[in-house]
Amino acid sequence: MRIVSSLPDVSEDEFQRQVMQLLSLHGWHVCHVPARAVMRNGCVAYETPYDGDAGLPDLICARDGKVVLVELKTEKGKLRVSQTDWLAASGGLLWRPSDWPMIERFAKEGIRDDVR
Repeated sequence: MRIVSSLPDVSEDEFQRQVMQLLSLHGWHVCHVPARAVMRNGCVAYETPYDGDAGLPDLICARDGKVVLVELKTEKGKLRVSQTDWLAASGGLLWRPSDWPMIERFAKEGIRDDVR
């Protein structure tokens, strides 16, 4: 099964679903901690309920004794400083829809040739 996610206008949520599905199909354990909507001063804000440093990458992936953190962004999406810090500290990956061939290779072979 080939999932096509190379369209530049794909939403981050759709991209995430496709990446998670692909990784799962290739035996990866995948976890995403979703943000939740909360009311603050009469406005809706989003927060991700975990303790610790801000900027935890979108996906925690594990297979064959390897754990990899992955941040997903649309083609125009920008990393926050806290996200950059997490990726640098963990050796994590940043993937965009245009990286799909590298994502497929990683899912199948565990090869990290798309480290940024």
